Amino acid sequence: MKVLLINASPHEHGHNDIAAQAMAARLKTHGIDSEIYWLGKGEIHGCLGCDTCMKIDRCVQDDDLVNELAERMIASDGIITFAPVYFGGPNGALCNAFDRIFYSRCVKDQLLHGKPGGAVTVCNTMGAETALMGIYRYYNTSQMAIVSAMGFPTLTMQMVNEKNERFYTVINAVADNMAELLQK
Repeated sequence: MKVLLINASPHEHGHNDIAAQAMAARLKTHGIDSEIYWLGKGEIHGCLGCDTCMKIDRCVQDDDLVNELAERMIASDGIITFAPVYFGGPNGALCNAFDRIFYSRCVKDQLLHGKPGGAVTVCNTMGAETALMGIYRYYNTSQMAIVSAMGFPTLTMQMVNEKNERFYTVINAVADNMAELLQK
């Protein structure tokens, strides 16, 4: 089994990566492999609304990482997204990528139906819950199984820096619940 961990931060080795690395380690204790996929700093184009994807089963825009990420999401057994919080929502690069992936791959064919999906959001001080709901919106409309945690799986940058008890409570709950769903 393999879980795709999506690091949506433009900072490859920042707070979201630290959380993703901890998640990978916890999943490993359950015998589950993972891959951390970094969205990077390059531009991720927004959806054109052209509906070509309904005919060709992929986004027509092929000059960024969206189609590659979609294939990895489809091939994985589960997905956990790590997103920075910008102005109370997930960052724009993630939203652009998910708009195109979920529309081109899930509206017609529901290619992620039933796949477990989790998320962890990292904020400075606030907005993490709203950002989390933004990610869950994609999962819910694609009929994915939401991986829950006790409370909201949200972290502050300070929690990540300190790797305090709340940090491990969130990481362990999401990883353990993902493992339970995958091993049923």
